[in-house]
Amino acid sequence: MNIKEVLENTPIIAAVKNAEKHILNESDTIEILPGVIPKVIETLSSMSKKPIIVGGLIETKNEVIQALNSGATCISTTDETIWNI
Repeated sequence: MNIKEVLENTPIIAAVKNAEKHILNESDTIEILPGVIPKVIETLSSMSKKPIIVGGLIETKNEVIQALNSGATCISTTDETIWNI
């Protein structure tokens, strides 16, 4: 297997290809769970101008900032302590 085949078969690439095929073409917004995976947020935000909502496992101000800096439009959480960040 060459390097291109290895890279194309990594979980992140497979997830992005699936998202591109199904989500990017058929949705108004994109939701990413868990919301603490900046690599996926960055990749999808570079592929689409659709709003990206992230949630799940976000517990700190730094995680909120990282998600937003990675391209998330907004954060979804039930943790009231970070609602006003």
